[in-house]
Amino acid sequence: MKKNETLLTELFELDELTACQELAEKLMAAGAKSSAPYYYWVKVELEKESPNYLNSKRCLQLGQKRSAEKGPLYFLFGQLMEEEGRYDLALHYYEQGQGDEQADLAQAKLLFLLEEDLPKAKILLENLAIPTAESCYFLAAIALEEGEYLQGISLLSPICNTEFEEDCFELLCRLYIAFGEGEKALPYLKTLTEKAADPIGYMSEYAQLLQDLKQDLAAAQAWCSYHNSLQLPQMSQDRIFLEKAQDFYALGLHEGALFFCEQANRHQLSVEGLRMQTKLYKVTGALDKVEDCLQEMAQFYPGMDIAAFSSSMEKNNPEDE
Repeated sequence: MKKNETLLTELFELDELTACQELAEKLMAAGAKSSAPYYYWVKVELEKESPNYLNSKRCLQLGQKRSAEKGPLYFLFGQLMEEEGRYDLALHYYEQGQGDEQADLAQAKLLFLLEEDLPKAKILLENLAIPTAESCYFLAAIALEEGEYLQGISLLSPICNTEFEEDCFELLCRLYIAFGEGEKALPYLKTLTEKAADPIGYMSEYAQLLQDLKQDLAAAQAWCSYHNSLQLPQMSQDRIFLEKAQDFYALGLHEGALFFCEQANRHQLSVEGLRMQTKLYKVTGALDKVEDCLQEMAQFYPGMDIAAFSSSMEKNNPEDE
């Protein structure tokens, strides 16, 4: 039977699901005493687009009658109950399967998600014989809830430094930010903007974090990438960039504000954009570009009083405007 159990596992892992379920059926028909055929028959069934839940329950009940290895079967009973939204019953079955690693992990996850008993969830996770990225993730999530930020960071850092797990990266960023070390979150958040299945939200968070950390030009460039990635902006790109320039200007992030002004004027020249760009060249010390910008304003807007504008700039500190 051991050979057949190994074959069932191999077939399932190789995604040979039909062959796996057919072998399980043959072994069950022969009165198998091992839990493996019943376990894998249901595992395959749950992979289907429309699983037969009734037959799955019957299969598990038969396995419980015949096999002494009940832990894996209780785990699958719990999975079935979760699929049906019957969470109390799912927790009951996971409890019955205590000692089975899958059942214990599933119970801890459900307790956490239901916010029912975090201390118990933590104990279950800590007692797992073989920690996984998933179990470390939930332990770190509990650490975040409890304000134990360093503990959460120490759990996730080794994982995030060796492999890309989106959930782990996202949680590690939250832990660093909560701990007041947003700078250390930046490389992980940057990776999320590059590798996540849906990076748009992470691009926004990355740009905001750079802005919060006063990393002026880098923040502007990150916001630019974010806005360019939006498929349906609610306003024209030049307006988006000009508004962002004003936001950065108000925060004293002049290099970032200048970057946005230049982006806005590339999309669509406007008096407002050129005015602001000229002022920002002055305040950032790029005086050689001020005259070029004034000439550009005169070329595109011949009715504008350039001399008065230039005189106003000389009299007023741009930061006070």
